[in-house]
Amino acid sequence: MPANLPEPAEVTICNRFLRGKFQAMINLRAVLELGVLAHAAVLKACGTPPTRIRFHHGEVHALLDKLLLANSYHVSRYNTDTGRLTTEMFCEVVASLLARLHPTATAKQLA
Repeated sequence: MPANLPEPAEVTICNRFLRGKFQAMINLRAVLELGVLAHAAVLKACGTPPTRIRFHHGEVHALLDKLLLANSYHVSRYNTDTGRLTTEMFCEVVASLLARLHPTATAKQLA
C-alpha cells in the first residue's frame, strides 16, 4: 500500500467516527469529498455500498435523505502539480454543488 494512504484498520475506525458525525449533523445537506478513498468512506458512513455510486470527478450525487455528495480529486500536491486537478476544475465542482444547493441563486450571488 502506498505510504500516503491510511491502513485499512485506520479507515474502519475513522468511518465509525464519520458515521457518528453525519448522524449528529441533522441539517447536513451536502458533502464535498476529496478523492476515491473519501468517496468510499462517505458512502459507507451513509450505508450505501461503494459499488453503487462510482467516483467521477465533477459529479454530484443525491444520496438518501436528500444529502448531496460532490466528487473531486484530492487537492494533493501530486494531483495539482501534475495538472490532474486544476484550480478551475476544483472551482467548477464547488460551483456545481452550490448550484444544486441553491438552484434559484445567480452565479454572482454564489461567488
